[in-house]
Amino acid sequence: PSSISNAPKTVEYRQKRFAEDSYSPLMVRGRGCDREGCCPLCQDPPVWLKIKQSAYWYHMNFYLGICASTGRPYPPPVSIRHERIHGKPEMVRIEGFCQECREWQVICGDVPRLSEDFPMNAWYKHSQKCLNRIVTELEYPSL
Repeated sequence: PSSISNAPKTVEYRQKRFAEDSYSPLMVRGRGCDREGCCPLCQDPPVWLKIKQSAYWYHMNFYLGICASTGRPYPPPVSIRHERIHGKPEMVRIEGFCQECREWQVICGDVPRLSEDFPMNAWYKHSQKCLNRIVTELEYPSL
């Protein structure tokens, strides 16, 4: 007899931490390393991600732009600019101005000049680092 079970995992339903919480999984299943959270924003089809290996955290932070500590979306860039790429007249680098660090950050490089749709993963990664730096400075001002 095999010790591996093919029985479906029991789903545990959870409440949001607060009304505007977009981060917390409303459904969780499994135990230990197999524990998974269902993304509350990706519903069709449902997306289940491992919690212990940080797949859920990575998905929410860098794919959807939802901050784990606040449960809310990262702030968008204050302004966006398209910088021409030398030697590639049909391509641009898209940058966003961060209201926290007051610097231009690369959002996406080498995209078609007239593109209106581009991935925000790099912006989310910057926002997560920037937000953590600010929180650390507030909690530990002498560091």
